[in-house]
Amino acid sequence: MPDPHNTLTIFADVSVALAGFSGIAIAFGRRSVGALNSLESRRLFNLFTFSGLVLIISLLGISLLHVDLVNENSLWRSGSAVLVLFGVPWLIRDWRKVRSLKPEERSQVPGQVIYPFIVMAILMLIFQLANVFVLAEAWPFFVALVLIVAFAFQQFILLIWMGLRDA
Repeated sequence: MPDPHNTLTIFADVSVALAGFSGIAIAFGRRSVGALNSLESRRLFNLFTFSGLVLIISLLGISLLHVDLVNENSLWRSGSAVLVLFGVPWLIRDWRKVRSLKPEERSQVPGQVIYPFIVMAILMLIFQLANVFVLAEAWPFFVALVLIVAFAFQQFILLIWMGLRDA
């Protein structure tokens, strides 16, 4: 198996790059953050939240890998538990936010893009629960980090797509 420290470092690097590039795109874009509509604000919030979550959880994992008393199986279980504790409330909150969008904003939420990601998020949370109670392995945790980065990238692409469409 690859070194978990190196794997977590890659996740941290990717999340910082994605968030940083997004910030630069906004800084040099035509509109300020205050000029974003509620859908764009939601996507921007999700993008930075997902990137920040991957960064923090990766750095915490790297730090804990250096503690001799920490069992790696416990680390993967704990990481999965954190993802469940974060993911379930986020999924509920985001679903409510989408439902509260104005009709013209809701029409800009493409179902063929959103629904597969919702299914993947639910499956990811189920795998994380399995990792907490049964598996205690690194791979479900790493798969979750990949999906979270993919969710952040999806939000970034949708923000760019909306900006190009509105231009």
